Amino acid sequence: MAMTLLICIFNYGFSWKLIIAWALMEIMKTVMISDLEDRIISNRCVLGATVLCVIKWLFTESGTLKADLLAGSLAAGIFAAGLFALSAMSAALLTGRKAAGGGDIKLMAACGMLLGFNRILYIVCSSCILGLFAYIISAHRYHSRYFPFGPCIALASVFS
Repeated sequence: MAMTLLICIFNYGFSWKLIIAWALMEIMKTVMISDLEDRIISNRCVLGATVLCVIKWLFTESGTLKADLLAGSLAAGIFAAGLFALSAMSAALLTGRKAAGGGDIKLMAACGMLLGFNRILYIVCSSCILGLFAYIISAHRYHSRYFPFGPCIALASVFS
């Protein structure tokens, strides 16, 4: 916890963005641990990321139109969820197996709302690449065909 705080202080200084970034990193750590251990992404984590989006909206500088920012955040969340759902359905059609669960799609929507359009394509692409590498390692090392995708989304969101 202290390490994530130091990283956020280094990147954002002492500002309201520090609080948002640190809370996001802590939520994503929780997502990674719970998805790896229990194979589920808690709705509380997704709700926490959504609340961060509202806090970000409330503390936005007055020069930016808040209604435009909120509409953009909602649109980015819907776009992210749709894009990720489309890629999950495509992967499921290609492999004949379920590729992502509903928690992954909701997490992607929350990340889209919080981080915006400019980072969504990066998050989707990098989480898919991370997921592919993790799947290959998991299949080779543990002879398992299952790998939770939530940690890949969480890592991509933190590094975006």
